[in-house]
Amino acid sequence: MYKSINRFYAWGYAKWLEDDKGYTKDDLLNSETPAYEEGKKVSKTSKEELDALWTLAKERASTLDGEEMYTAFGETMYDMLALEASSHPVNYLRALGNLSGILYPPDKFHPNKRFVVSQDILEMLLRSCVKSSEVISGQDIRKRLWDRFGIIIGGGQFEMTTLHQSGMILQIDEDALEDNFSAFASVLESMDFAEIMADGILQIRLGGTENDR
Repeated sequence: MYKSINRFYAWGYAKWLEDDKGYTKDDLLNSETPAYEEGKKVSKTSKEELDALWTLAKERASTLDGEEMYTAFGETMYDMLALEASSHPVNYLRALGNLSGILYPPDKFHPNKRFVVSQDILEMLLRSCVKSSEVISGQDIRKRLWDRFGIIIGGGQFEMTTLHQSGMILQIDEDALEDNFSAFASVLESMDFAEIMADGILQIRLGGTENDR
């Protein structure tokens, strides 16, 4: 989860530096250490830590160009945010994930979480994409989940093209995504919402399989 959040914030800050602020490489290499909150007093120790981080970012970025250069600064800005902010995005997102049923384990005694959608949340997502009278394929549900919720569940050609075009993720593990889709299909089958046919094709029917009629 931490890596996902880090990548997201790094990407967001990088896009902000490039698109919103219009900074060039020279602008950033000659810039002062940015402040999380203008006018906020920072201790001498914290100021030294922030200056050191920004200096390291400049050193890294000096050998890079384009998206990689902006990402180097974006990653550092997120690290600086974690040092300066009174709270941390991870804490907020962890609490939100627990309450919304997308992180596991859901209790407070296990700080290390992983993304696991609870069955009631999964059913809600499915019913938002599939009519009760419909029978759709695994490829169809992949596209509908992306179109309606921006959710990627597999590592096929559709997902790879979509992720590359979005620019949100720099490195993609296709095998891990396909493993995720296989696990997704198994969960749907256990919930009696899908059937894996003899040819390996996934058929999704919220009313159950043919054998239940």
